Amino acid sequence: MFVDATTPESRNEWIAALDRLAALNPKTAVAGHKKPGAPDGPEIIDATKRYLVDFGRVQEETSSDRELYDAMAKLYPDWVSQQAWLMFGL
Repeated sequence: MFVDATTPESRNEWIAALDRLAALNPKTAVAGHKKPGAPDGPEIIDATKRYLVDFGRVQEETSSDRELYDAMAKLYPDWVSQQAWLMFGL
């Protein structure tokens, strides 16, 4: 996810949209950017929400983009957006 340009408000709007999607009780949810072969289950909605919440929390706890990136990579080592240029435009 490209989250560098987000704000707490825009992440809250994104989370609200994810909540609306989850309320539809989908059987399938296809992520726009995902690791090839990853399942298309609705659990990705909650996982994306957790990622956004964690990003906001970790952003407040760190003092540089590098620290933020490293902390998020530790929390989400298998997520496709491991590359710094995708996450922060570095």
